[in-house]
Amino acid sequence: MAKSRATIVFVHSSNEMYGADRILLQVLDTLPEAERRAAIVWLPDDVSSATFSLDAELRLRGIEFEIRQLPTLRRKYISFRYIPRTLIAMVRSARDLRRVAPQVVYLTTSASLGMGLLARFLGIKRVILHCQEIWRGPEAYLLGVLAMAATDCLCISEATQLSLIGPVKNRARMMLNAVPDCDRARSEPSQTDGGLRFLIASRWNSWKGHGTLLSAWDAGLPLGKLVIAGGPPEVGEAVDVPGLVADMRNRQTVVFESEVQDISFLVDQSDFVVIPSDQPEPFGLVAIEAFARGRAVIASDGGGLADIVDDGQTGRLFPLQDSAALRSVMQSLDRKSAGVMGAAARQSYVRTYSIDAFNERFKDYWNELMTNAAEVSNDK
Repeated sequence: MAKSRATIVFVHSSNEMYGADRILLQVLDTLPEAERRAAIVWLPDDVSSATFSLDAELRLRGIEFEIRQLPTLRRKYISFRYIPRTLIAMVRSARDLRRVAPQVVYLTTSASLGMGLLARFLGIKRVILHCQEIWRGPEAYLLGVLAMAATDCLCISEATQLSLIGPVKNRARMMLNAVPDCDRARSEPSQTDGGLRFLIASRWNSWKGHGTLLSAWDAGLPLGKLVIAGGPPEVGEAVDVPGLVADMRNRQTVVFESEVQDISFLVDQSDFVVIPSDQPEPFGLVAIEAFARGRAVIASDGGGLADIVDDGQTGRLFPLQDSAALRSVMQSLDRKSAGVMGAAARQSYVRTYSIDAFNERFKDYWNELMTNAAEVSNDK
């Protein structure tokens, strides 16, 4: 049951512990103490992870939350059979928003935009959209219409901001992501096997570029060792990564690691981290996780990754879906370049993507938000 009053209701679209889920925790940590105590997080009941869950982390932090039916925008719900479910979720959400009566509704992803319309219809003055996606295709126009309800839009990269459609573009600002700095001392990878060690760590979504990377890896003599961490996604189209590896000539050079919440140990064991996404990434959280551990990144040249990775300085970029170019890039690397670019990557992390930098950005934002709210209250 939702609390009777709250300053901010955070509406989230999953109950896992991946990119957007971790960013929500970091945003909650930046809240002033009074607002943090008065906040509540609404989580959907249709997406959860049996391995790592957001609700467990919220419980540890003492953040109030509720797992409930939400009118979350998902492709699978775009059919007549799901209309009753969506209507029920909207009615229940409207009822509880009216009872909670928050000053602010914070939509943590574009998938929660339906809640923004409900909030404005009920007279809630401030609706914040934290845009963590690149809007594409026909659905971008639908999101643009729904986003008219947002009074503020925080974009995690230039790519997300440029993809916006409609009036929300005029209310958008950049708010770059960050990752915590691990307390454990950074270490160098073992050199006993003779070759370079590459790591890819992501869910096995069809657009994450596993096929592009494995095609590049198998196009000639072994390049060293390739470590694949992750697993199939809870929702969305997946690729059979083990099946692809089983068909490779160089499959003996590929190692699988189980899903882990903290990839820093795997990063430390690697010379380079590879992010070969076939579509532009909205940001690329794994890239700055690698930077934090002093590791350079090989990434596809699109979206947020193109802004994070300085080609030739903190890593290397290659054209989207170009396995031959990726093969050429990997062949050109050695441990000396790994060390030089890794050191530059660490400097980039400290300067731009550290938690301290993130906290300062959000501290300024919360001060501005609360000042404006106080001014509106005094004018009444």
